[in-house]
This record gives sequence, structure tokens and C-alpha cells, in this order.
Amino acid sequence: MLYSLKLELSLDEAEIIARSLEPDDTEWARSGFREGKLVIEIETPKMGALVNAVDDFFMNVKPVISALNGLKQD
Repeated sequence: MLYSLKLELSLDEAEIIARSLEPDDTEWARSGFREGKLVIEIETPKMGALVNAVDDFFMNVKPVISALNGLKQD
């Protein structure tokens, strides 16, 4: 059995966030920028790996958003 998940997030600066995540992409967990949204796609045979990958993506998105918000205040 293969578990898959696709998230499409409408975020300010979605393209910049997507580019910041690309170095961490793997064969089974990818991110990108499509149609104005941050898109995260995960496909794995292990449910635990899927849950961990989603958590990892959000843990990596959070500081990027904070940094971009900090730059906007200057």
C-alpha cells in the first residue's frame, strides 16, 4: 500500500518559500510552486514516514515565514 498526500497552501511569498524548501526534497517528498501556491507532495509506503514528512515540511516553513515577515518590517 502506498500513502500519498498533496497539500496546496495559499501563502504570501509562496514561491520564495517553495524555493527555500527545494534543497530538502527527496524522491518521495517534494515541494514546489504551482498556480500561485506552495505545493507539497508526499508518497510513501509507510504511514509514519508520511506523518513525519508533513511535520518536517511545516517545521521548515515556519521559520521562512518568520524571516520574510521580519524583512517586511524593515
